[in-house]
Amino acid sequence: MSKVVTAVTRALGRAIRAVPDSRQKQIDREMANLIIQSGGRLTDSLEFEMIERALGRASHLLGNNADGTSI
Repeated sequence: MSKVVTAVTRALGRAIRAVPDSRQKQIDREMANLIIQSGGRLTDSLEFEMIERALGRASHLLGNNADGTSI
């Protein structure tokens, strides 16, 4: 392979790996904000909301609509 193809392949690989990392960081920030807004208490209802939000972000990967129904 030429140096250009190798460089492009490496750059593309880094970009593809960065997308899930970026999404995870966004979800982590959102979860932290929810806990802060609750005064630091992790209740069952807050835990449920956190799970719903996390799955809502990933629902397109699971083949579901935001309301949980199949696409």
